[in-house]
Amino acid sequence: MQPVLRQLKNSKKKGVLWIGFGQFAKRLHKHVARRSDVEIVSFFYPDKAEAQKRFGAKASWEIKTAITNPSVMAVFITTPNDQHAKYIKYALENRKHVFVEKPITARLNEALSIGPLVLGSKKKFMVGHNMRRKIAIRKIKEFIDSGKIGRVVNIYANYSKRISQSIDPSAWRYQKKRHREGPLLTVGVHLIDILHYLLCPVNSVFGVIGNISRQTTAPDSNAVLLKFKNSATAFLEANYNILSESVLNVYGTKGTLYLDGDKLRYSSSSNQNGSISKIKKIPLVVNDDFEEEIDEFFSAIDGKGRVETGYQEALNALAVIEACFQSNIKHRSIKIKNITKKYFRDK
Repeated sequence: MQPVLRQLKNSKKKGVLWIGFGQFAKRLHKHVARRSDVEIVSFFYPDKAEAQKRFGAKASWEIKTAITNPSVMAVFITTPNDQHAKYIKYALENRKHVFVEKPITARLNEALSIGPLVLGSKKKFMVGHNMRRKIAIRKIKEFIDSGKIGRVVNIYANYSKRISQSIDPSAWRYQKKRHREGPLLTVGVHLIDILHYLLCPVNSVFGVIGNISRQTTAPDSNAVLLKFKNSATAFLEANYNILSESVLNVYGTKGTLYLDGDKLRYSSSSNQNGSISKIKKIPLVVNDDFEEEIDEFFSAIDGKGRVETGYQEALNALAVIEACFQSNIKHRSIKIKNITKKYFRDK
């Protein structure tokens, strides 16, 4: 039996189909639900009984019925990473706008395969690389672009959460075949997008992907050295087995920026030898990066602006992830141009 095709009572509202509704989706949901011009038509889950249990009258369990509903204007995809590609394809083939949580897909070859469909569509396509939107990252960008810290020499980035011991064996994050790069793909991809945003394309990477805790079959540790086209370097860590860290330090020829959580400091020197003479706390007005990206997505649908993180930005980040994976296997530095010619193709 097919689910009842639910129609919008107010045709002026933007109807949304939500595919995949775990804990992270609930964080996004509140920002979608608050909008008076949007209504969630249905939530898709492939098991009928479970769908009805979770979502009641708004449950849908047959994807074709759910996605062809004429009341659905946009599709939100927050499933496990390895399911992104097929749902993106379904949505665009049925001429729906798409918001998909990062990473765009689990593997680079999947992202490349859907490229013609994404780029050939007239519908809006957004990937949830929200972290670059944090006010601290925007402020760091201002410092770099203004030349206040001089030329960027090196960046240290660490985004880690100690969750390896709490991942259930049935979860997709537990399984190596579904979570090949471990935290590098789920949280480290945020840092890669930020580094692209702050600097420029990457020339080469040397990556180490490991499993130290042995609490899962998937990796739980990553360490990556990146060399950028402007000769700057960055060292990136993403781990599931250490105390939570959210650190981004940017070292320039004239000064240094230290971001720890949401606290940003700036150091400079007036000494001939360059020793630190002043450390200043940079005041920040904390923004809601999730709210900002959701509003931007629906504004783009209305023809008011563009999405900042679309297909190309997401592909760029995933290309670096793939290079890290290849580097770990081959135990050597990998050039991004040897991974895909599509990397930063619009630059």
